[in-house]
Amino acid sequence: MSITDRPDITTLCNKACKGMHNPKHSHIVYLEHMLRNLKGTKTEGLCYRHNDSVVSNLRAHLSRKYVEHQPMRDLPVVIFSDANFADMADEELRSTSGHSTYVFNCLVSWSSKRQTLTARSTFQAELIAASSASDNASWYYNLISELKFIFFPGMEVIPPIPLLIDNINALNCANHPKQTPASKHVHIREFRIRQYAKDGVIRNLWVPTPLNAADFFTKPMGPTLFRKFKAILGVSGSSVDADFVLQECLFNYTYGTSLDLLLFDSELATSPWNWTADALWVADDLSVDIANEDWRSSHLAAFHGFDLIYKHGDIITNHGTDTYTAGM
Repeated sequence: MSITDRPDITTLCNKACKGMHNPKHSHIVYLEHMLRNLKGTKTEGLCYRHNDSVVSNLRAHLSRKYVEHQPMRDLPVVIFSDANFADMADEELRSTSGHSTYVFNCLVSWSSKRQTLTARSTFQAELIAASSASDNASWYYNLISELKFIFFPGMEVIPPIPLLIDNINALNCANHPKQTPASKHVHIREFRIRQYAKDGVIRNLWVPTPLNAADFFTKPMGPTLFRKFKAILGVSGSSVDADFVLQECLFNYTYGTSLDLLLFDSELATSPWNWTADALWVADDLSVDIANEDWRSSHLAAFHGFDLIYKHGDIITNHGTDTYTAGM
């Protein structure tokens, strides 16, 4: 299931399978979490949409904000790459590589794999993950070459596949063939990504970490981030829409938070205390006097440590104390 229609259990399955021959308590915990998740989401699975997906909105935002992303916006294939450096749950502190491939903004392949050597730095772990993702990109490039009449009808030259990386040092190393003190210990096989870029198979681009769709496949996540990434992966049953998930990612990127925001509209205003997130996003049409001290003292006690984010126009206020310009 983890490699066919349930990408949301891939990371836990990867962690649990490490204890197949010598299981420990941590492996049992991963397995219990995975089975509990499957029991409660029996009807969920990958759902392909022609438009209005989180990734399509994400790529549109990147093309507006970064010039280098503009030629890549409407390409049919995009690949995200990420790595989790030195997993503390691993006895040998091996890192975990993850990548996800989207065709026409729909997730078609993904990977979560323990690296075969112990990386000395985040840069090396990210470069190893990007090199593995570039192999996958090469396979898709060859497939597109065979089916050019479907993907690029009437075009003689196939454009490179965008490979999105969130580590600046790994990106510079993949794009520029020069030796640095940080890269001199990296195995030569990891530099094949440079050859793919030189041959026009891939184009390495930077993506902010909160917008990196491959982050889900590198480490287990709590319920807040888990729900958000389920929507990014396109798993049916996700309770938030595509545009809202993108707005949340942009909020996290702008202010460095990791809040999971739950949108409240006028239809939910009658029961505003039914939430499952770590924070509440109160829409403009929900009348809440958060700046009133009496209101906060009488209602915030029911939050149990939750944060309340109030949006009024272009102003975002947290607990009525700190005010930020939204800018999104």
